[in-house]
Amino acid sequence: MKRIITAAAISVLLFTAGCSSNNDPDPQTPTVVEFDGGLLSNAGFDNGSDGWSGNALNPVDDGTGSNTVNYANVEAAGNAFDVNLSNAVAIEQGKTYKLTFKAKSNVDRTMVAGIGLNQDPWTSKTETVNLGSEWQTYTLTLAASDFGNENSRVLFDMGAEVGEVYIDDVLLEETAAVTNPFDSGLLNNGDFQNGVESWIGNAASPQDDGSGSNNINYANVEMAGNPWDVNLSQVVAIEQGKSYALTFKAKSNVNRDLVAGIGLNEDPWTNKTETVSLTPEWQTFTKTLTASDFGSANSRVLFDMGAAAGEVLIDDVSLVEATAPFDSGLLSNGDFSEDNAGWLAGVENATDPATIIEVDGNKIYSVDVAAAGNSFDVNLSQKLAIENGKTYKLNFKARSDTDRNITAGIGLSGDPWTNQVDAAIILNTEWQDFERTFTANFEAADSRVLFDLGAEMGQVQIDDVSLVEVAGNTAGLATVDFETTGADFAWEVFENNDNPAVEVVANPSAVAPNASATVAKITARAASSGAQPWAGAVTENLPTFTLDSTNKVIKVMVYKSVISDVGIKLESLQADGGKASTGEIKVANTLVNQWEELTFDFSSVIGQPANTDITGLVIFPDFNTDGRAADTVTYFDGISFNE
Repeated sequence: MKRIITAAAISVLLFTAGCSSNNDPDPQTPTVVEFDGGLLSNAGFDNGSDGWSGNALNPVDDGTGSNTVNYANVEAAGNAFDVNLSNAVAIEQGKTYKLTFKAKSNVDRTMVAGIGLNQDPWTSKTETVNLGSEWQTYTLTLAASDFGNENSRVLFDMGAEVGEVYIDDVLLEETAAVTNPFDSGLLNNGDFQNGVESWIGNAASPQDDGSGSNNINYANVEMAGNPWDVNLSQVVAIEQGKSYALTFKAKSNVNRDLVAGIGLNEDPWTNKTETVSLTPEWQTFTKTLTASDFGSANSRVLFDMGAAAGEVLIDDVSLVEATAPFDSGLLSNGDFSEDNAGWLAGVENATDPATIIEVDGNKIYSVDVAAAGNSFDVNLSQKLAIENGKTYKLNFKARSDTDRNITAGIGLSGDPWTNQVDAAIILNTEWQDFERTFTANFEAADSRVLFDLGAEMGQVQIDDVSLVEVAGNTAGLATVDFETTGADFAWEVFENNDNPAVEVVANPSAVAPNASATVAKITARAASSGAQPWAGAVTENLPTFTLDSTNKVIKVMVYKSVISDVGIKLESLQADGGKASTGEIKVANTLVNQWEELTFDFSSVIGQPANTDITGLVIFPDFNTDGRAADTVTYFDGISFNE
């Protein structure tokens, strides 16, 4: 209730002589106090429509005979602003306001409430509230960050849903802005409010910025030298391979540069930095930096400012883990973030825009093959220049709603349609990462990356397509060290009784000739368990390659507890889903319980049909035809492909 009726106290009045002591006192007039709407006028609708506007304006008695509310009945849903109630009020840009009101409905429905301009462009700050059948009091804190003038308003938009809306006791007050503490992310004291805490370097000098309420770091470089001669740093753990977003504010008294980034806080001081240009005005910089070749608990955020003279003022430094922007390599729009731009269906027609869909905020290519036909009947391509004899690595993600094959590779976009493809890429219902390496035997400025999808029915979804040139046929065959390469390889164990999984584990003897931190481990079961002499494991995670003179020699580091043959063979997937093999080569180790490098020379099988489009590597760790008397453990590592 907004009307407060104050009845005067009735007391026995004493009169002077000549007045009757038992006369009744004069009746007292109740005092009506209007609801205080703060910055608003007639905020409780006591004076009817005064101060209010909009097609929802309809002050009515609430049934008590002593209180007025605004009542509107929305009979057809449309835009929220189609049914509106407003009260004009001056709003100052940059200030924060508290809006309080009571409201209810005859149904469960929503209403938009807030503040905004009362003229074009109608900029506003609003929130959506849930109404029920009982009166509720709502309080909204609203910042007029990007609007404000004398012709502003409090607004209630209620046209989005049907149902009655009752509003009463609307109050608007200016309030102090809610100040959230600065978030330094992975850092501490990024806003220098705790002085020098956590910061190191000869440029660490936090001081008040003159406002009495904010600290910044200030350094004055009086003589130019090496950038690192004047440094501000903070120690932070950095993980190799991860990307980080470094955000900070900075300015100078002159136009000069500043080096900012992340790096090791110890020798060899490996880092990733960028140079930013400072001016006498504050600027906010955000740099995404990938720790591709360094990382440890003793890493740091760094600012090197010694290369130029002049003041450097830094504030609000934060570091957060970030997702590196996708790199399509020689392609464009490989992540479909720009919808179908650059992508073709066939070689001339743009891809149907409807094939680019958004899933959980990420755009992908998606097509349903309703009838099986020629593989090329359903196609996704992008044209680019391909050079004869050069080797290219194609990476992409793909899945289906069923188990089915697709074809992917590179080729000409016209007759004679020469190509290098893998026609047996097997999809399932889970997203998989595929990597295939092709050496071009054709050349054209309008060649293409291609995906032929029409041979089988079922959904095909593709994302994150990249193509990069690699320096020769072996460049796609990095050494499998189970750290940067191979740690995520999938292995299938066979003919080994219960087939214990291949594990990536700590090196049991991390000294020369193999000081690698992590290695692969396989356990071969005893013959008595039913395990075969040729028990082993296979991975299909090698990049697609053709066996030739540049990669014919495979070397493997092994650490075994017994002397026996180790077998290696290569496999290629065929168009019919089967596999072809080079046949295994066996070499025995000569040392036990220490690392030894074994060499397998496949020179004799170069040129055989089975040795193109190789993706599979098979290892037989303990090829013992006499039968294993007990389980044996073999560690293997450093698988390399050589001339």
